[in-house]
Amino acid sequence: MRFSPTSVTKDQVLSVEQCGDLIHTYSSKLQVSGLGLKSVVNTSIRKTLATPIEVTEAKDLYENLIGVARQVNSEIWNYSLQGADALQLLKYNVGGHYGWHLDIGNGTHMYRKLSFVIPLSPPEAYEGGELIVKAGVKEKAVPLEQGKMILFPSFILHKVTPVTKGERYMLVGWLRGSTPLQ
Repeated sequence: MRFSPTSVTKDQVLSVEQCGDLIHTYSSKLQVSGLGLKSVVNTSIRKTLATPIEVTEAKDLYENLIGVARQVNSEIWNYSLQGADALQLLKYNVGGHYGWHLDIGNGTHMYRKLSFVIPLSPPEAYEGGELIVKAGVKEKAVPLEQGKMILFPSFILHKVTPVTKGERYMLVGWLRGSTPLQ
């Protein structure tokens, strides 16, 4: 079997209505987002607004999305997954971006194994804001379709290009294991 750096669900995991409800419910809680555990704000690397969505306030959402992510994982990567980090709702305004990065790192981030993103905005709501992944020397833009889940191993280098028009809302999450990279 060949390694696959990304997977996109065939069907929507969130309906258009669910996407709109998440934006409406959480957009008033958005704050400037930082980098890493110390939440250092460096807008040359990352310029976005974010808010966590805790499992206690969205249990059905977590069960749905984590279930889908686990199923895709079992079909493609088969990582040993033990839990999930809090979901985050992100908003990229004009100029919003996130430079090349990995979703693994120090502290609790070292246990991340699988990342996923779900576009909440319809593609016509913004321009720019492409998700680009880099596995090896090749860069690849991943199609962003409202409500579909895009999954990739957390060690895959990726970025979000600057939004040039409109607003781009995303829901992001991570599944982790009990040990790093096993």
